[in-house]
Amino acid sequence: LYLKDELKKALKEHGDDAKCLISLPTGSGKTRIAVEAYTEFLRPRFFEGKYLIWIAQSEELCEQAVTTFKQIWQHMEFTESLRIYRFYQNHQLNSDTMQGGIVVCSINKLYNAILKGGNDETNLLIKNCGACIIDEAHRAVTMMYQKFYKYSQKIRGEKMFPICGLTATPGRNDDITKLTSF
Repeated sequence: LYLKDELKKALKEHGDDAKCLISLPTGSGKTRIAVEAYTEFLRPRFFEGKYLIWIAQSEELCEQAVTTFKQIWQHMEFTESLRIYRFYQNHQLNSDTMQGGIVVCSINKLYNAILKGGNDETNLLIKNCGACIIDEAHRAVTMMYQKFYKYSQKIRGEKMFPICGLTATPGRNDDITKLTSF
């Protein structure tokens, strides 16, 4: 409960104070805690067209995130329908049907869209991002994530969104501290 409350506090911050890293062992509940905190905080903002962006390394992790969001949504007994958009494998975003909600995407798909100069969907997503969670954050020091962050800064300017990294192995990469500075 304490960690969830701390995450909600970070969501209200701005700039570097709106960045956090959760490092807990595999199976300890970091995904569930992050999903609960961010969903509770952003749910009212979904109706204002805001998005929670969940970025993962693989399609398997993307599907796990989708399943977790569905379980948490049902557990919290929200009366409105869950709006979850997939942006990985063959899934595409469609700005005509996007209305705010959760976007689960692979870093590869997001990176490739940005490399092409972005598109209406990617730009809409970043412009209206309420928060971002990076799964397997120890890998977030790669060029793909750097490109995502720089592109987001270009679209958002100084008003960047809160970013939370999740990792079970922070010591795997000595550059993990770069998460705080991007």
